[in-house]
Amino acid sequence: MQIHVFRPDLLGARLLNLAYGSALSELSGLPFQLHWPPFHKFADQSGYKKGNNLYDLFDSHGLAQSAAFAGGILDLGSFQEQEDWGQDLIHLVKVRRREKRALHIDDLRGADRDVIFSHVSSLRIDGIDEGAWHALARLKLQSLPSRAQIGEAEAAVIDQLPGGRLVAIHIRRGDIVRDVLRQTEESIAANGHLKAVSNFMMRYVPFESYRGFLRDNAFDAAMVFSDEEGIIETSGLRYLLPVMDVTSIVAGLSLTKIQKDFLEVKLMARGAEIIASQSRFPQLASVYAGRSLVDLSGRGSVDIFLQDLERHYGFAADHPVRPALEAALRRDLVES
Repeated sequence: MQIHVFRPDLLGARLLNLAYGSALSELSGLPFQLHWPPFHKFADQSGYKKGNNLYDLFDSHGLAQSAAFAGGILDLGSFQEQEDWGQDLIHLVKVRRREKRALHIDDLRGADRDVIFSHVSSLRIDGIDEGAWHALARLKLQSLPSRAQIGEAEAAVIDQLPGGRLVAIHIRRGDIVRDVLRQTEESIAANGHLKAVSNFMMRYVPFESYRGFLRDNAFDAAMVFSDEEGIIETSGLRYLLPVMDVTSIVAGLSLTKIQKDFLEVKLMARGAEIIASQSRFPQLASVYAGRSLVDLSGRGSVDIFLQDLERHYGFAADHPVRPALEAALRRDLVES
């Protein structure tokens, strides 16, 4: 009997599952098998090379000796489709990201089949304090031996950071807006109206929400991490406090794309506060740092969302999908 952890998507979700999977292995005393398939499905989206990138992040010898894998197995293979998993051998446990599913360690130990988990970080372990559960996952994550070049690059960027109390700000926007445009058009074509925008609203944060948080809290400077160029100028954050575009600095380093992303997570973890919407990267940084993530998603009125979309993405009143989007927002968004 052993624990399998399988998450075929991008870096943040994989490393969260690695950390919590190894924590679950220690609590249960069961071997832990991490499945890290190549990034074929997401290679174009992420910019990661089409191969196995785990050893781009971690020293292979040190990883084999790491506490995260003590008594366990590191497997770089991939499960196939669900029907090929062999249900007589493996019990699939799916846990939704926002769901806290209770797990009894004794039930896990007594299982007659191997168990595969998709969202280990969303488990609640009966009899184990939640803070202790997260702390053990953090210890596992921090114990992983980063490649030397990542550590050297981290030290070089840290030397450039401003002093004082820093806030880390993760802003993910461009891909979310493109998604909602596509989904809106497809939904209208299929249903005559936009069915729901709840997922979009939980990931897209108006700039005013960031500015409001910064006005209400005292920081000396901000580190900004974003997938969109020029975000510091368009957001207006620099008018509130000194801002450092960490993503642009990291982009100029001689590292692979996945190494740069992992470095950004480690730098994000240096913030006294980490503020973001629902995204795996800041969630991973908050686990790494041992601090709660300030989640700004779902805040603000419909009008604030629409003004932000109009100002920065051209969602004017005559935009083809504006009426359907506005109607869905007013239906789905709980105004604060």
